Order: sequence, then C-alpha cells, then structure tokens
Amino acid sequence: MLRLVIGCAALVGFGLVTRQFWRAAKAQGVAEAARDARPSPRRTTTTEPVVTSATTAGSNAGTTSVAPTLPGVTTTGASSVDAGVVQIVSVAAAAHAADATDSCQRSVSYAAINVRDNDPSTAWRAPGDASGTTLTLTLAAPTHLGQVGLIPGYAKRDPCIDVDRFPQLRRITRVRWTFDGGKSIEQKLQDRADLQSIPVDVTTKTVQLQILATTTDAPQLDYTAISDVRLLGLPA
Repeated sequence: MLRLVIGCAALVGFGLVTRQFWRAAKAQGVAEAARDARPSPRRTTTTEPVVTSATTAGSNAGTTSVAPTLPGVTTTGASSVDAGVVQIVSVAAAAHAADATDSCQRSVSYAAINVRDNDPSTAWRAPGDASGTTLTLTLAAPTHLGQVGLIPGYAKRDPCIDVDRFPQLRRITRVRWTFDGGKSIEQKLQDRADLQSIPVDVTTKTVQLQILATTTDAPQLDYTAISDVRLLGLPA
C-alpha cells in the first residue's frame, strides 16, 4: 500500500513539472515570436551623385571659329579664321591731296600711310570723287586673312572749332578688295564714321583697296577720304 501511495505521489509531481515546463516553453515561444515580428530599425543611405564624362571622337568636327570683333567694328557674316590685327608695312596710293593747315594752324598730312595708324583723326584723302582710285597695302609676309575693313570717310572732329569733318567730305559707299592671285570681294558701306568690316578667307601678301563709288550729295569740302584700314588674320 505504501509503495502505491508513493508511486501516485511521484506521478502527480511529474505531471505538475511537465505542465510548468510546457507553460514556460510556450511563454518563451510567444516572446520570441513577438520579438521577430517587430520591424527592424530603418537605415538611411546617402548616395553621392555620380558624374560620368565621356569623350566622343570627332565631337569638334564642323566647329567654325569666328574672327574676334574689335570695339567699334561693324561686321557682316562670319570668318573661318581666328585672327589678330595684321601689320601693314607700307601703303601706296595713285593720288593723295596735298598737305593742308587745320583750324589750329597746324600742318596736316594726307599721305596714304595714315590709313594704318589706328587713329581716325588722321586720314588719306584725294581731291574730288576718288572713284577708281586704288590703295595698295603690303604686308610683312603672306597672311591668312579673316576680315578686312575700313572707315569710309574722314572721321575727325576738329579739336579747335569742334566741327565734325565726316559729313563735310565725300564718303565712300562701295569698294573692292583684291588679293594675290586675283581673288576679289566687293563691300557696300553704310554712311557712318566707324570701322566696317567683312569676312574673307584668303592667303595674300598684298591687298588692293579700290574705291568704286562715293556719296552723291554736294560736299562742303570736295575730297574723298579713308581714315583707317584694318585687316585681321594670322601668318600663313
């Protein structure tokens, strides 16, 4: 009988332990499941912008360089020559007016070389309508020209009596530029006292500038003048 009582007690104790074990196991499982179900903290990633550069063969093909425009220069069209001011070594003209005295009683020369000095107050001039007259410009060496231009009159304001000489003389309305080999181009000019240029693309050592026409109004002073000639180009 005693053995039977002890055995029953052992079974009851074993059952209690087993139930407690399963309760503990179940509770742990629920906790783990809840932990696993929680969302993980969000991580923020900063990405630097990626700059990709690529060089394409022939990407510069067809690029046209335009000759620089100088202050006070009016140009028409574009030139294919990157250019600087070209030195004119000498200038010869078929005719020029004699020296004169200005209102300040100073002697003034109208020699052809005045067209290369970049000073509008000096000029070459010839008596009357100088249509047909040619100025020949000689350069230091063969030069690839990109622009040619001139001031088509006497762009001087008299410093003593403050008179604008440009409208008093004939102004040039059309010229022809001729280069080595006979290539030529005509230029029409506006009635303005500024440097007016056109693009060219020619290699030459001499430039002939021929006056083709002048203004038709009766001038106060019957002379034809050119204050400046400007050539842009590069050594050939």
